[in-house]
Amino acid sequence: MSGPKSSSVTVNNVLLDQTQAFQRACRQLNAALEAHIQMQEHLPGLVLPAPPELPTLDTTDVPKIREATARVTQLARDYQREVDSALMNYHQQKRMGESMREWGLQFQARATRTARDVVAALEPAALFVANRQKKIGLPNMVAEALKLVNAGSKEAEGELSDDTFSALTALLVAENANEALIAVETLRARLDEDRVAEQRKREKCEQRTQKETMVQVAAEIADALEDLGYRVSGIEDTAFVQHGNIYAWRKEWPHHALHMEFTPNRNDVRFIPLRMENEQISEVSEADTIYQRKQDTEFDKTWCSSNGIGKVQNMMRKRGIDLCFINKSKPGAVELKSVPEKVLGDKLQQVRKAILEEEKLKARSR
Repeated sequence: MSGPKSSSVTVNNVLLDQTQAFQRACRQLNAALEAHIQMQEHLPGLVLPAPPELPTLDTTDVPKIREATARVTQLARDYQREVDSALMNYHQQKRMGESMREWGLQFQARATRTARDVVAALEPAALFVANRQKKIGLPNMVAEALKLVNAGSKEAEGELSDDTFSALTALLVAENANEALIAVETLRARLDEDRVAEQRKREKCEQRTQKETMVQVAAEIADALEDLGYRVSGIEDTAFVQHGNIYAWRKEWPHHALHMEFTPNRNDVRFIPLRMENEQISEVSEADTIYQRKQDTEFDKTWCSSNGIGKVQNMMRKRGIDLCFINKSKPGAVELKSVPEKVLGDKLQQVRKAILEEEKLKARSR
């Protein structure tokens, strides 16, 4: 009688232990669920997974009770992993949201103005909007915008226009795919306009630099010619719009002058020998014409020789400017252009007249 009774007590104890283990597992899971609900109240916006459905226990079969207990334990572990993932996403989104709010304030304050700055600002925006788009079914338009602005940053360091910022803002607040697509196309057009505007700005800057450089070269050439005994028209009379002009005259050649034409966009200086018109003579005889041509050729040869442009090159080289002289025609091969004295400008005209009058007086006194 004592043997069977002991066996029955052992079976009942095992059943009780397993049942209590199942109940403990259920209580722990329920406590965790309750704690998660309280946590959700303190973290607005936290979305937790649906709680698991607990298995029912309507058996006295010990192996089945053990299986149910293991099932509850596994449910608790799986649910905790889902909660941990939700918490991680929540905090990530919160940090992203704070970054986006800060970015938005910076963006609206126009703190990011260049294309490269906007690329850096759009990188967190791309992540934020990508997550947002998953919920509302938008394609990742910000990634496309990032490519567009990044392409612009490689070509231009200038400020993006207000229209471009408006297109970016429209993209970030788009509520559907159609709005986002329109915003991207608008952004593409605005960036193209920005690039064109930046290119024009660079070209104007380069032209201004070329002009300033050429004016400096003109001043150096004028100084060199004056050191060589030439009288030079004032640079302030030179109009550097498309090209500039300076005239040089020397008393040894009273009826000739040099015309220097400066073209900034080609870094080009043209030296053009000229004949001064004799306004006192209305008709020129054949003999005078032959004499003029002979004088023109001598002046042309003198200027193209080492005693003319050669000395100017040496003087300029000492000033750190290398002049490469290209003679496009043999001296005397092309008839010199005849120009009125007024091309010399008021200052040089007065100097020339004074010297010529002085020479006439000397000639009369001989």
